[in-house]
Amino acid sequence: MFRVPEQSTEVFAREVEPFKKTFFEEVIGRIDDPVLPPDPRSRRVYDTPKWAGYEVMLDVYPDVFAWGVLLVPKDIK
Repeated sequence: MFRVPEQSTEVFAREVEPFKKTFFEEVIGRIDDPVLPPDPRSRRVYDTPKWAGYEVMLDVYPDVFAWGVLLVPKDIK
């Protein structure tokens, strides 16, 4: 198990770097190849009294896209 020091924000920022590197390289992976322009697309898929939900798509590579649902509270300023 990895432990990160809890002394100060400066120590934390310095000591967390190896964990961030491991996370990017071994857990989620890095994409070093150039990607397409994002060409964002969205559509409303949820509508409740308190929030709206939008399906969002972004291009990554030909035939590969990033997708998710963005929830926006209706009382946000």
